[in-house]
Amino acid sequence: MNFVASLTRGQQSPPEDAGITNLADFLVFGRYTILIFVVHLCDVSQMGLSYTYPTYSYYFPKIRACGNMTFNEHSKIRETCVAIENFGRDQCEPTFENGFTSMPAEFDYYCDGMAPVKTAMSIQMTAMLFGSVILGQLSDVVGRKPMLLLGSGFTAVFHFGASFTNTLTMFTVTEFGALFATGGVVTVIYVYLVEMMPKAHRLWPSMVFSDCPAMMASAAIAYFSGNWRIMSRIMAAISIPHLIIQAYAFESPRWLVQRGRFDEAAEIYAKIDEFNGTATPERKTILNKLIETERIKLQCTNNEKAKQYYVWHSFANREMTVTNLVMGLNVFVMALTYYGLMLNMETLPGTVFMNVFIMAILCYVFNCIYAFIDFTIPQVGRKPAYITPLLLVLICFGIVTSSRRRSKKLPS
Repeated sequence: MNFVASLTRGQQSPPEDAGITNLADFLVFGRYTILIFVVHLCDVSQMGLSYTYPTYSYYFPKIRACGNMTFNEHSKIRETCVAIENFGRDQCEPTFENGFTSMPAEFDYYCDGMAPVKTAMSIQMTAMLFGSVILGQLSDVVGRKPMLLLGSGFTAVFHFGASFTNTLTMFTVTEFGALFATGGVVTVIYVYLVEMMPKAHRLWPSMVFSDCPAMMASAAIAYFSGNWRIMSRIMAAISIPHLIIQAYAFESPRWLVQRGRFDEAAEIYAKIDEFNGTATPERKTILNKLIETERIKLQCTNNEKAKQYYVWHSFANREMTVTNLVMGLNVFVMALTYYGLMLNMETLPGTVFMNVFIMAILCYVFNCIYAFIDFTIPQVGRKPAYITPLLLVLICFGIVTSSRRRSKKLPS
């Protein structure tokens, strides 16, 4: 606790109470904030490992030889497969590159067997979409903490089960379940983080404690595990301490207030204050007044419980519809770029481990830069941070496209 205390030494005396006008102002940066950072880091680590895992498990290793034919590291997959098909696929046994034994390599899915694997991968990745919608909605009904525990637990169970499968179909089914649960975690963790953070500390933690370190770790896990089965079991084992820490954390008091469970919310706010060492009779009085204010607000709605919102309420009016469609298009383009690379690593030069590690490093550098800017220069705002990476992606695409066109015009 000495290290945590040193990080929060300035917050151990009671904070100024004059500026506390709502429950968002009541939370202060303290020891419990550090605990939430740990919980969030565990959540995003499992999440990052889970949706980076297909990069390795579905990876098509380069074929180095097949019978008397040999191929160098610069041989393209299409050229290699054409040579094997012309020679006769049944006439030779392929020798894959050393490094990582993926599911396609173990099950002999290569060349014309790549199509069903890519189809299975696409089906599997849609699970995140369904999981984010369904489990995200359930988190509004039953709570943030239960859905995080449920999503993390089932992610681990399905990954562990996937490691014992022996067919492409069963592997796809079990990994569909894992990514369905992961999709729910993806949706809930950021809502949970924002609801547990003081106002000034809501964005930068999600940038610093992001999934990028998990992507870096995935490269090391894949390298040392050597095959997809062991990697899957390691990912499941990592979830055990994560679930323990998650169970120790409190439910979001903000969610409890929204559900009209004011007494439980007040109890958790008080426990957080005690954990931080900032509990005083004055703050207890302020908390009671704030809870009473929220109670009155709810009573003014003439409902026993707060109004329940669903996914379709995101399109309740023209402004919300346009905003969500634009955001959805942006996310779609970014996801297409990201997964287009991550799920087709066999088309890139170099090893899959180093390629994933480099991508994670580049992403994390930008995250940390913007986290620093957001915390030190809040006038910058969110919009420039959102537009800047889109412009960078557009510039990179332009460079790649122009270079490919130029290379095609060059004489062979």
